[in-house]
Amino acid sequence: MTVSAKVTLLDDAEAVARGGAERFVALAAQKRNVPFTVALSGGSTPRRMFELLAAPPLGES
Repeated sequence: MTVSAKVTLLDDAEAVARGGAERFVALAAQKRNVPFTVALSGGSTPRRMFELLAAPPLGES
């Protein structure tokens, strides 16, 4: 089995949260008519990403 990965370096925590939220929305859009499962972390670490996912414009996707 071959596994490939892409590493993206971002400037700060806000950029990480925004990039993660945008990537999540893009992947979910690919599965729009197909059920899929997601496991999200809890706690305070991903809080900003969750806020972005819940608010416009990402929350409207």
